[in-house]
Amino acid sequence: MIEFFTVTPNQVVKGNPEANAINLTWSVLSGTTNIQISGPSLASPLQNLSSRGSITVAASSTTLFILTAFNGALTTSSQGSITVIDPTPTPLPPPTGTPVPTATPRPTPFPPSIINTFKMKADPADGGAKVDQVESSSASPGTTVYSVKWGSRVVLEWTTSGAQSVNLVNFGSQPLSGTTGSPSSIVIQAPRNFQLQAINPGGTTDAFIQVNLAPVPVPPSPDIVNAVDQTATSVNITWNYDNLNVQKYDVIGFRVYKAANGSTSYQLANNNGLITNTARSWVDSNAPITCQQYKVVAVNLDSTGNPQESGSGSNIGGSQCPATPVPAAYNLPDYSNVSAGTMWTSSTSLDVLLPQDETVASSFTNRLRGMARVPQYR
Repeated sequence: MIEFFTVTPNQVVKGNPEANAINLTWSVLSGTTNIQISGPSLASPLQNLSSRGSITVAASSTTLFILTAFNGALTTSSQGSITVIDPTPTPLPPPTGTPVPTATPRPTPFPPSIINTFKMKADPADGGAKVDQVESSSASPGTTVYSVKWGSRVVLEWTTSGAQSVNLVNFGSQPLSGTTGSPSSIVIQAPRNFQLQAINPGGTTDAFIQVNLAPVPVPPSPDIVNAVDQTATSVNITWNYDNLNVQKYDVIGFRVYKAANGSTSYQLANNNGLITNTARSWVDSNAPITCQQYKVVAVNLDSTGNPQESGSGSNIGGSQCPATPVPAAYNLPDYSNVSAGTMWTSSTSLDVLLPQDETVASSFTNRLRGMARVPQYR
């Protein structure tokens, strides 16, 4: 797309110095394979021109110049002309007493607009936005480069001088000096460019902003992961994490993984959910009786807005094997009302059948031994 193509001045007198200093100025958006200017006064078309620029040419007669932008087999063009007029013949000396006519003054060229500033900053309404201006040797002249955190809301600000109108490409007409602010702020979710145009009869002046997404480092791993207060069906997982790292790495929460003891096949334990970044513990209410091991990872968003996890590192908890309880079917009756002086005889027994499970039987046996004056059981 050709933004503009101007020929300045548009009329000259043949033989005058102006006829040898005709300025051709153009601007073409990117995405072209060739840009050329042709015209009768040129020996051959000027090929492979830059997307923005100007050249000086000469003309001895009225000439039409054509700017053509190629994109493969597709072309678009814009025209500009220069009118060359013959010089006014030198008048004969006027008769005595006849006044000499006053020459008509030539118009003064209109100075082009000036873009004093064109910059980007974080929207004050977005407390998590991060916008930093950076140096870039690969940026085009007139381009300011910014590194922006994904998802940040930003505003553009500019000031101009001598402009009669201002256009922000893809956003339309704008004040001569102004800002795009809340609620019209812009959300950055991908690299992009912005172009500001200041326009007056002298031409169009452009300024550019290039936005790159800021890289986001992986957050540090939680440490001192423990499993405590375990029962037959639940385990309370605890961990330590520095609040300074939550802020520095924009940690949005934690995930808990578990695996069978000795296995490396970890699965999410918290139903694919994200535990809040202020939490430092979580209860696994679906812990089977088999031994489990746990690990906790911190989560933030990468430069494209996708969750990324910290490494597990050394934060793998030890084997957690909840104790097997004595089933209710084997609970002993309450003999607390038996007086301390009561004696048990060889014919006295407890009519209880021991379970076959060795762990349960051992626990049952220990409970029997703890009772006062119980010499035997069967």
